[in-house]
Amino acid sequence: MRNLCLCVAVFLLYSCHEDRSQMVVDGSKEPAYVCDAKHQKSLGGIDSNQDGVRDDIERLINREYQGDSKFKFRSAWKAYARAIRKLILSHSSNDLADILIEQKRSEKCLQMIYREGKNEELASFDTTIKKLSVNSRDRLAAYIEVDRKLASIEVDIGKTVCDLGE
Repeated sequence: MRNLCLCVAVFLLYSCHEDRSQMVVDGSKEPAYVCDAKHQKSLGGIDSNQDGVRDDIERLINREYQGDSKFKFRSAWKAYARAIRKLILSHSSNDLADILIEQKRSEKCLQMIYREGKNEELASFDTTIKKLSVNSRDRLAAYIEVDRKLASIEVDIGKTVCDLGE
């Protein structure tokens, strides 16, 4: 019994082992690290700084695209992650067209930022963001439900595509 308790304690200790440091990104301290299990308890996850991006995804983006030279990448990926989160949380079909425009604009912005030859990097990180965005049964179900509704919606994203607040 004692060995079982020790094994469980070690598992719990290491299951939430990750970089717990907080970087200053774009003039603000990023959200604190929270164990994945806590992020998965709610549909929207934890967004402690209320920027619309889940904290775990924000930290991933900040670490993947560090430094001033990566500001555009960071901003575009956060806009994309924000749009996916809004889609997952959307309850009204009325909101979907606006959120879809936001998602399409962020996708177009990412395509503009990633120059030729970087399509694999774009596709790879896109997959990472999507997997993390739907990393629970409830999130995946919500995303699938919204995706079905989106199939019948057509939107025009307009000309202003990439406003990264530079």
